[in-house]
Amino acid sequence: MKTKDAKDLNKKIGAILKEQRKALGYTCADVSKILSTYGLSCKLNTINSWENGLTNISGVQFIILCKIYNIKNINALFLDDNDDNSLNSEGMAKLEDYRNLLVASGLYKKSTKNNVVEFPKKRYEVPMYDLAVSAGTGEFLDNDTHEMIEIPENLPEGVTKKDIQYAVHIHGDSMHPKFKDQQLIWIQKTEELTEGDIGIFYLDGDAYCKQFHITNEGLFLVSLNKEYEPIRVKETSNFKILGKVIM
Repeated sequence: MKTKDAKDLNKKIGAILKEQRKALGYTCADVSKILSTYGLSCKLNTINSWENGLTNISGVQFIILCKIYNIKNINALFLDDNDDNSLNSEGMAKLEDYRNLLVASGLYKKSTKNNVVEFPKKRYEVPMYDLAVSAGTGEFLDNDTHEMIEIPENLPEGVTKKDIQYAVHIHGDSMHPKFKDQQLIWIQKTEELTEGDIGIFYLDGDAYCKQFHITNEGLFLVSLNKEYEPIRVKETSNFKILGKVIM
C-alpha cells in the first residue's frame, strides 16, 4: 500500500510535468503522438492520470517525457532540498530510482567540457622570399617571388608576431655560429638600427645579413665569423637598411 508521502511525490512529479507541457504549448494529445514516436503507446487518460498523481509513471516514460519537455536539470526541478527533507525512506528510495534511471539513460550525463568557447587562434603569416641574403660575398635581393608562411610560436622575449614582416634564408657562413648556412631568419622592417644590431642591408646591388657597426672611421657591416673582413659602407655607396633580424 502506498504511503501518503509516496502519493504526494507522485502528485509533485505530475504537477511539474503538466506545467512543463503547458509551458511548451503541448496538449495531452500532442504528447501522446510524440510518445508514440519513441515506441510508447499512451492514451490521453494515462497522461492525465500521471499529471494528477493518480498513477505511477515508469522510469522509461519519465525519462522520455523529460527529453520531450527539454528538462535539463532534474535535481533542481524535481529534487528540491526542502522537499527531500520531508520525504520518508520510501519516498527517498523512489527519487533515487528515478535518478539512477536518468543516469543509466545517458541523456542527462554531465558534460566534462567547460562552457568556454575557444575561438581559433589568429594566424600570422608573412612572405618568405625565394632569394637568399648573403652572409658572405653578397647576393642580389630584388625579387617579389615568395610564399606565405606562419610565424612560429616561440619568439624571443619582448617580441610579438606583429613585429615580424617577412622572412629570408641566409646564404653562407659569415654569421656563424649564430646563424647557419640556409637558415631561415625573421625580419622586422625598419630603416633604423642601433650599434650592434644584426640587420638586412642593401649595398650597391647586393643584399647582406650583417652586424651594424659604427666607428669614428665610418659605417661597417661586420661578420660574426672572424674569417670575413668587415665591409665598409662608403659615402658614395648605394646603401639602405632593409630590416632588423628578430631571430
